[in-house]
Amino acid sequence: MRVLASKPVKSILLLGESAANWLLNPNSDKQSDRVALSEQTTALLLPSLSSMIENPQQKAHAWKTLQYLLPVSSQP
Repeated sequence: MRVLASKPVKSILLLGESAANWLLNPNSDKQSDRVALSEQTTALLLPSLSSMIENPQQKAHAWKTLQYLLPVSSQP
């Protein structure tokens, strides 16, 4: 997390469980689509690319999670 302290980062996309396990604390709530890494940085948990290819229905879940990045005025 030292890198996050030196450069402002608003969001990090974590594609798949491996990415989430690599970055997040084992005690983090990985059941949620978003995990606060710091006051300024949020990790968005998305299915892996291979998972979305194998199961296209997961793309809808990924898109819903990505809506967080849109400005409030353009969210549905």
